[in-house]
Amino acid sequence: MQGSSHNQARVSNGLLWVFIALYVLMGAARLLHNPHLQRLTPFISVAILMGFAIVHGIRRYGWRHFVVFFIVAFVISWSYETLSILTGFPFGHYVYTDKLGPKLWLVPLLIMPAYFSMGYIAWTIGHILLDRFDNPGSRIWRDGGSYFGVPLVNFLGWYLCVFTIYLMFALYLQRSAEWTRATNLGDRSTWTLPALMYAAVMLPRLLEPAVSDSVQVTSHDGHVWWTGDIHAASLRNSPSAGPGEPKPGAPLRIAHLMLASLEDLTALLKL
Repeated sequence: MQGSSHNQARVSNGLLWVFIALYVLMGAARLLHNPHLQRLTPFISVAILMGFAIVHGIRRYGWRHFVVFFIVAFVISWSYETLSILTGFPFGHYVYTDKLGPKLWLVPLLIMPAYFSMGYIAWTIGHILLDRFDNPGSRIWRDGGSYFGVPLVNFLGWYLCVFTIYLMFALYLQRSAEWTRATNLGDRSTWTLPALMYAAVMLPRLLEPAVSDSVQVTSHDGHVWWTGDIHAASLRNSPSAGPGEPKPGAPLRIAHLMLASLEDLTALLKL
């Protein structure tokens, strides 16, 4: 029995490594700025992340709890997205174009799996710290915004949406304590592989300023931006110590990078 469990762990770890490698390759290919590849990038990204989350989530929680997480993430993210399109709360006023494929009423079907997959990986990494998707044109903001054409309320909406998903799943797990008896919780790969996948998501963001030319882009509210300025702003937004201030600790810097990569992936699907 123990040998069978060990073999299953080896197979799942192998699959997780394959998904990480595929995402790294996709990120490297994205830096080529091929227009045909860029149109497919959101779909490829979500497919890879979904595969990773499915393999890891079933291994960690089992089928039943994993399906509950997926349903919670799907329903809550779709509800918030639809509410915001209709009323402006919580992400602001916007509409989706057809670039992300078929929709469930007003929201592309691709959005909910993206929330689920990145949300699951972030949930897992959160246990490490606390225990502790760019496709311009797919989302059109009605009134623009101060953050490169995106209103700041959008970022607050992300926090609210993901917090609601995590809160509902945590309340569910509180009533389902048997999942904590899973034998793989002590396996280091259960925690390190999601961190590596998150790093793979962040890697293109770190490399792109070094390999890309600065070009002009125009947001749907009519503002013109230089991509070099956007990259520089991203770097300046990283937590750093000012004169006479203590240097931020590693957990804070890691948390900021995690948040930045989550924002980048969401922007990949929603800008």
